Order: sequence, then structure tokens, then C-alpha cells
Amino acid sequence: MAQEKIYSFFLEIVHSWEPETVLLEFKHLFLAPVKAVSSSVLHGLYEIIFFEEEQEFRNTIKRTCYILINNWWAARQYHTIQKLIRLFPETKPTEIIASLPLTHLNSWIQNFINSKDYEELKLFASAFENRQKGYWSHRYTSYLLAAQYVDLKNPIEQREAAKELSKHLKEKFKHALAMYTAHSQSATVKDSELKNPTRLGDEALRLIKKIVAKRGLFSYSNLANIFTNQNQQVSYQMFKQNLQKYILYSLYINNKGFIKTLKSELAKKLEHLYKDREEDTVTNELTLRTCNQVIECLTTENQQEPSLLFVLLISQNETLTLAIILLKIVLFCQNVRVNLEARIANLIQYYEKLPEEDCWGVIHFLEVLNLVFTVYTEDVEYNLVNIKNNSNSESASQDLDGYRVFSQLKCDLNLKGANLSGTDLHGADLSGVNLSGANLSGANLTHADLSNAKLSSADLSKATLNSAELIAADLNHANLSGASLRGADLRRTNLNDANLSNTNLIVVKLRMADLRRANLKGANLGAANLNGANLSEAYLNLTHLRHADLSGADLSGANLSNADLSNADLSGANLSNADLSNANLRHATLMNANFRNANLNGADMGRVDLTNADLSETDLSRVRVEYARFHRNLGLSEQTKQSLKQRRAVIEDDLPRSESSWEDGLSISDLEI
Repeated sequence: MAQEKIYSFFLEIVHSWEPETVLLEFKHLFLAPVKAVSSSVLHGLYEIIFFEEEQEFRNTIKRTCYILINNWWAARQYHTIQKLIRLFPETKPTEIIASLPLTHLNSWIQNFINSKDYEELKLFASAFENRQKGYWSHRYTSYLLAAQYVDLKNPIEQREAAKELSKHLKEKFKHALAMYTAHSQSATVKDSELKNPTRLGDEALRLIKKIVAKRGLFSYSNLANIFTNQNQQVSYQMFKQNLQKYILYSLYINNKGFIKTLKSELAKKLEHLYKDREEDTVTNELTLRTCNQVIECLTTENQQEPSLLFVLLISQNETLTLAIILLKIVLFCQNVRVNLEARIANLIQYYEKLPEEDCWGVIHFLEVLNLVFTVYTEDVEYNLVNIKNNSNSESASQDLDGYRVFSQLKCDLNLKGANLSGTDLHGADLSGVNLSGANLSGANLTHADLSNAKLSSADLSKATLNSAELIAADLNHANLSGASLRGADLRRTNLNDANLSNTNLIVVKLRMADLRRANLKGANLGAANLNGANLSEAYLNLTHLRHADLSGADLSGANLSNADLSNADLSGANLSNADLSNANLRHATLMNANFRNANLNGADMGRVDLTNADLSETDLSRVRVEYARFHRNLGLSEQTKQSLKQRRAVIEDDLPRSESSWEDGLSISDLEI
């Protein structure tokens, strides 16, 4: 009750009194209580002191400070916050008049000043000072504050204040980095006017370029999305194995021995983790707990000292590698970020006890980590722009000097149902934009970036999307009839039930795309990559698929009647129950393909390789098979074999391989017919 009286009093006056008057009242109560105005509040303090409850006194003074800080923060009274924190060392013990109930007060105040509580409090003053001055750890106050707001033992006011200030410091760094990026490439800005918010010097700009250069399918955000989609409904054991592969995929490490060590240490950490739940389906709770364990393995496992892997990575100058690994984990499991920031705070608290010259590796890591997370997780987008005519955009990561980096504010653009028909959107960045139900008929989207865009039920009929990026986009039920997507990238795109009739899809990338029940009648998919795509029950009547890669594709139940599959690679494809009547399969690769119960009536399978193909329950009586190669273990009846031989088919190894190798030259003119 004594504490509540004090809290209520300060909550009341902070809203109605001038800040300077509130400061005086705070000083008169806690630091010079004989001068306090409110007798009821003073009696509450006397009660705490009388029972010699030093810990309760410390809790009271700490929570009161954070009540004032939160309210002054909201009112932008930052200077008053600094004054409050400086009151403690500025108050001399002699100012407190000795009296019986106050005998402990002097020592309690000194103990508070020397405590961790006051050290945490001082962060709220140092946060508004020049971060370039003072000890090196002051630059990373946002992480130190994270340790405060994740600690449930701290009062709610402290946790809220720490969270708000940490967010403010991140925002400040974000804007400073964006300004530096813009000005550092301007010929009109002098070097003396540049304010680099990092301690990386010129390396900062090159590092941003290097990070941003990983775009498209191999961007870290997209890899995280793919990994998330691939690990739905898998066992926890499988998830742990996949997590190791995901963490180590596409890292900047040249030392193979070091990769082996990193892989070994991660495997040891994950192998015995929650062993009793390996057969369970992975859940969000298991995912979070596992990612937290990996974070701690890479930073600090006892929340005091650096882990073995952290020391190893820092000592090998693999600061970027460590930052990227941590980024990939956070992009996949965003709830783990709070724990990561708290562990970084533990590392800063450990290293700040050492001389600064012994901490350069850690300081470099913290700078790189700040930069990497700002580029990838904040609402400022960084883009590379080619400034050399002879530079190839695909080689940005090798020719960074040929590019300039530009930043712009991201926005969750919602163009749902918008009418953009006929609009020129050449090269537009529409990644992640909601365009579901939008009218884009006849629009020019050449070289546009629509990765992860929402285009379900959108009208893209007769639109031009040549060389556009649509990686992992959602185009289910979209209308793309008559559109041109020549050379477009649609890897892992959702196109189920989409209308792609008479669409130009020459040399398009559709690897692992979802095309279930899609209408591709009359579409031109010459030399397209459909490896592993799902085309079950798709309508491919009269479709051009010459030289297309359909290896491992699922074409079960698809309608391929009259389709041109000459020279296509269908090895390992599932064509069970498919309609291939009158289809042209000459020179196609059909090894290990599944033709169980397929309709091959009138199909042309001349000069194909059917080694290990499954032709059970398939009628071959009306199939053209001259020089087609059948393996002897296909389970064909003797009558069928004789019938095939009469039609000049090759059973077993009757025809030398040199004679059965048919390589037709691939030309663009052929594909466009």
C-alpha cells in the first residue's frame, strides 16, 4: 500500500505539473525527504524505511523513475529524462538531514547508484547523447535495452520504456543509414558533410550492395518463404535436418574446412534436441524453441559468456557469415528476434569489461549485424541500379562498382481490384504487392518484379510480361490468356486453375510451379523449364512443349492430346491416366516415366527411350513406335513385344546407343512456330 501511494502520486502530478516541479518533488521525496510536500507520500516512504526493506525501497524508486520516463517520453521531454537520471550522482549525502527513520537512506541511495538497476537507468540518458562519443558499447544501446524489456522480473513501466527507446534508436539508425547511402554517391556532397552512422567506413556501402545483390529466388526473404512452405506438416526430425541445410545454404564462406566445422557443431546441437518429439509433426512452438536454441548456440548459451561457435566465427573474421545466419533464422521465425537481441546484449555486457582494442572483432560484428538487419527487416528498401551500359544485371554481385544503391520507403501497397489495364509498368517493383482481382489486361510489365505478389483472379490477358520475375507469386485463377511471358521467371509460382491458353511461355522458368487444373491449351512452352512442376489434371491440348524440361513433373490425369512433346525431357514424369492421344513424343526422353493407364492412342513415340518406364495397363496397339527403345524388364507380354518389333521398335539393346542418339539442334525460330 505504501508503494501504491507513491506510484499514484507521481502518476497524478506527471500529467498536471511542469516537468521541473515534478523533478523537485522526486528529489524532495527520495533524495531529501525532510523537504517533501505531500505528507501521505512521505509516510509511505517512512514505512518502507522503518521495516528496513532496502529491496522494496529500490523497487519503489526504480518503478517511479520509469513511470516518469514513460510519460516524459510520450511528451518528448527527453531533456527532463536526462535530468532525472543525473539527480542521483549530483545529490550529496550531506544534504540529507539525519533523523531516526532515515538512518539507512544514505547507504541505500549509494547502493542503488552502484547497482545494475541504475546502470540500466543510465541507458535512458546516454541514448540521447552523441553515440560517437563515450565507450564503444554506448553505440549499441538498442540491444542493451532489449535485455530489459524481455526480463519479466522488471516492472512493466521499465519494460515498456525500454521497448519504446530501443525502437526509437533503431528508427534513428535506419534513417541515418538511408541518408548516408543517398549522399555518399552524390558528387555534390563533400566528404566532410557525410555522416556515416556505422563504424565500417567505406565498407558499409559495398556491404549494402553485396547484400542487396542477392535478389530474386536467392534473396534471403524468398529463401525463408520457400523453407516455410516446404516444412508444413513434416516430422520434427525432418525439420531439424532441413533447418541445418537452410542455415548453411548460400553463405559467404570460402574455407571448406570451416564450413565442415560449422556444420558439425550445428548438427551436434540439433541431433539430441527434443529427441522424444522427433516423430511428432513440427509445430510453431517446437519451431520457436528450436530456433531459440540455435540462436543461443551461435551467441551465448549461458547468457554470460560467448559460445564456442561465436568465438570461432569472430576469430575467423566471418562476421558477415554469422550476421547472415542470424538473419535467415529471424526471417523464417520472426518471434525469435527478441531472444536474439537479448543474447546480443549479454555479449555486449561480457565484452564491455575488456579493453576496447580487444573487442574490435565483436564491434565489427555488431556493425555488420546492424546493417544487415536494417537492410532486410526495416521499412526502407534498397535497390541496385546499373550505371554502366556494359554491365550485366545478373553479375551485380561481381561488378558492384558498376551499380549505385538507392533507398526508398517500403509500403504494403494494396492494389486489390485496381484497374491498370494498358498501363506501362515496365521494370516496376511490385514485389509483394496485393493485386488480387486487378485488371492488368494489355499492361506492359516487361522486366517487372512481381515476386511474392498476390495476383489471384487478376486479369492479365494479352499483357506483356517478358523477362518479368514472378517467383513464388500467387496467380491462382488468374487470366493470362494471350499474354506474353517469354523468358519470365515463375519458379514456385501458384498457377492452379489459371487460364494460360494461347500464352507465349517460351524458355519460361516454371520449376516446382503449381499448375494443377491450369488451362494451357495452345500455349507455347518451347524449351520451358517445368522440372518438378505439378500439372496434374492440367489442360494441355494442342500445347507446344518441344524441348521442354518436364523431368519429375506430375502430369497425372492431364490432357495432352495433340500436344507437341518432341525432344521434351519427361524422365521420371508421372503421366498416369493422362490423355496423350495423337501427341507427338518423337525424340522425347521417357526413361523412368510412369505411363500407367495412359491413353496413347495415335501417339507418335518414334525414336524415344523408354528405359525403365512403367507401361503397365497401357494400350500400345495404336502407337507409332519405330526405333523406340523398350527395356526388357517393362513387363510386356510376348505378343506385345512381337507387335512392337513388327513396327520397328527396339526391344532391349537391339540398336546400338550410337544409332539411337538423336540430337536435333534447338533454334528460337523452331520454338516460335
